[in-house]
Amino acid sequence: MSIEYFERFSKKVVESQQTFEYLYQKGALSGAIFSLHQMTERLFSLYLLVFTHYKPRTHKLYELRSRVATLSPEIKTIFPYITKEERKLFAFFGDSYIDSRYKPNYEVAPEVLDILTTWVAKFQHWVINESMNTIDGFVPEHSFSENASLPYPFLDLDTLKTTPLPEVVVLQRETELKQERLEKEQEIQRRKQAEIEQENTQRQLEQERAEKDKLLKRLRDAGLE
Repeated sequence: MSIEYFERFSKKVVESQQTFEYLYQKGALSGAIFSLHQMTERLFSLYLLVFTHYKPRTHKLYELRSRVATLSPEIKTIFPYITKEERKLFAFFGDSYIDSRYKPNYEVAPEVLDILTTWVAKFQHWVINESMNTIDGFVPEHSFSENASLPYPFLDLDTLKTTPLPEVVVLQRETELKQERLEKEQEIQRRKQAEIEQENTQRQLEQERAEKDKLLKRLRDAGLE
């Protein structure tokens, strides 16, 4: 059951991650934080289902965090909740599930989203590793983690910031292809022009030889060769 939960929710996590990455790169930050919230919620669900085969029907991150904390206090270091700023930021993240969709003037600062993204990336690594280790412990003679393949790379903020959008890559490639076609057409035109110039030169040479032959013939006819 844990393997089934792990595989099913890993795919759900990837769905949210891919949506988040796309919106983040587009600069649609309010949509991005909603997808990041969904990704986090699904990671919590994955962890709880692997360990307990149960997850509550809630979107509240603080409630999910509390449940995970009863199994592993380490979660408190991944989503820090000590300082006032940390508590405020986590509360802001938890509220984003509703606020980002229904508040007309909702905004999230890029630096705030970057901090949350870093938290979630660390959380993703932790959840996947802890879940795999737990499944391995159920049946030690059959290592699940050695044969498991993740459906998508882990969330990484640095990679996200340096990787262009797919449509940007496509547009860039289309531009390159257009430039290549233009250069080929220009090269064909240059070759045609060179052929025309060569033909004109050949004609001129033939004409000069013909005139020279005529002149020599006149000289021979006049006995002046």
